[in-house]
Amino acid sequence: MIKSTVNPALTLSTMPASWSASALGINVDNLHVLENDHKPALITALKNGCNVIYSSNNDLKHPTDVLNSVLSNHFSNSSSNSSGSNSSEGESEAMSIERSSLIYIQRTKPMQVKELEDSAKFIRDQLAISKERMEISTLDVMLLHVESATTKEQLESALEQLEQLVDEGALQRYGISSPLLLDNNGQVPIESIVQSKRYPNLSFFEFPFNLQQHQAATAKLYDGGSQSLCDWAAQNDIATINSSPSYFTNPATNKQSRFCNVDSHTDRDLPKILKDAFDLAIHLEIINPIFKDTVQMEAVKRNPNLIGQLRWAHMLVYDAAKYDKLSNYWVWRKLLAQRIRPSVNDAVLSVFSNHIMNSWGGGYRKAINSVFDLYTYSLEAGIHQQQRALEQEVRRTAAIAGVTLPDEVAVRDSLIQVALQLSQNKTNISIEDINTSLEAKRMLVLGDSIKALHFTNDQVSTMSSAIKW
Repeated sequence: MIKSTVNPALTLSTMPASWSASALGINVDNLHVLENDHKPALITALKNGCNVIYSSNNDLKHPTDVLNSVLSNHFSNSSSNSSGSNSSEGESEAMSIERSSLIYIQRTKPMQVKELEDSAKFIRDQLAISKERMEISTLDVMLLHVESATTKEQLESALEQLEQLVDEGALQRYGISSPLLLDNNGQVPIESIVQSKRYPNLSFFEFPFNLQQHQAATAKLYDGGSQSLCDWAAQNDIATINSSPSYFTNPATNKQSRFCNVDSHTDRDLPKILKDAFDLAIHLEIINPIFKDTVQMEAVKRNPNLIGQLRWAHMLVYDAAKYDKLSNYWVWRKLLAQRIRPSVNDAVLSVFSNHIMNSWGGGYRKAINSVFDLYTYSLEAGIHQQQRALEQEVRRTAAIAGVTLPDEVAVRDSLIQVALQLSQNKTNISIEDINTSLEAKRMLVLGDSIKALHFTNDQVSTMSSAIKW
C-alpha cells in the first residue's frame, strides 16, 4: 500500500477505523492526458503520500483518464513497471498500489429544484457515473452539492437515500457541500439535522476557506452564535473539506486569483519565441487545406465549430484581451486543459481521415500546442510581479497580526505553502489542483517552519482586513 501522510485531525468517531486520509486531496478533474506534466504530477503526489482523490465534475463526458492510466499502467501490481522502458519524470520509481487503497471523494452535480424533488434518482445516477469514471465498486464519500436554498424535508429525503446506499454497501460515508453553509441563515438547515442523530453516516461538510474567504473559521454563526462552522463541525464529529484553500475571487477586481507564486520566465526571450510560434501557427491556419476539400467542407457544414477549433492562433492574437477566460492566467490554465486542447486535438484528428490533410494536421497540432504552452508562460510572466506583491502583502499583514512567516521559505513556495498550512490549521482535508511534479512536491512536502505555523481566528481576520487587494 502507498505510504500515507496521515491527517491527525481526521480521527473522528464517524470515520471507519481503517481510514488514514492525507491532509491534501488532489482534484483529478483538471488533469488531462494531453497535458504532458499532469501524469507525472499525479504520480509525484501519490509517491509523496497523497491518498485522497477528489472529483467535482461528475460527468461521463469528463473521464478521469490520467488517474486511470496511472493506476492501471504503473500501480496496479508490483511488476507493472518492470519492462525497463523509458519513463517520464516522476515515473521512474516503481510503486505497488491497489486502486482500493485510495480514498475517493465525489461531489455531485449541483442539486437544483428538479434534483431536490427527485433526489433518489439523482443520487443513484450520480453514484453510478462516479463509480464508472473512477473504476471502483464502492465510493468512499459522496458530497451533495447544494447551491440553492432547500427545505429540511428535501434535504432529509436526500440524506435518507444516502443512508440506504451506505446500508447497501455502495457508499461508505457522505456529506454536504455548499457555500451556503458559511451563512447559516436557514437556506441549508443542517443544525437541526445533525442534532437529530438520524443520519449516522453524515460525516463531511465541504466549503471554501482561505485568507480572503475565511468565514468558516472566523464567523460565529452556529450554536446560537457561539461557534464557527469549523468548531461546530468538529464538536459534532464531522470532518471538514476545504474546496478552495488557494483560489479566491479578488474583491478589488472581481477576477479569479490564487495564493501562489509563479515563475518570471526571465531565462528566455519569451516575446520573440512567442511571436515566432504565433507566426507559424497563423500561417498554417491561413493555408488550411480544409477550405479546398469538398468532403471536409461538408464536415464543416455539419459541425460549424470545427473550423473555429482550427483558428486558435488568430483568436488569441485578436480576441484574448476581450475575454477574461483567455487573459486570466488562473482561468486560462484550467480552460486549456479541460476544453481547448482536447477540442483542438479532436478537430485535427477529424481531418486525418483524408490523407491530404495528414501533413497539415500534424504540423498544425505541433505548432498550436507550442503556442498554447508559450502563451501560458507569457500569462504567467505577466502576473509574476503581481503575485510577488501579494506575497509581500501576506507577509506584511502577518506581521501586523503577530504571525512570523519563516524567511527561509523559497519565494517560489511561499504563498501556496502558507495557504495550505492555514487550511490545515482550520480544516481536515484541503483540495488542490496540481499541474507539475514540482508543484505537487511543494504542496505535499511542507518544511518544519511552515508546519509550525498556527493561525488564530483573530489573526486570520486581522490579516484579511489589512491586505490591500
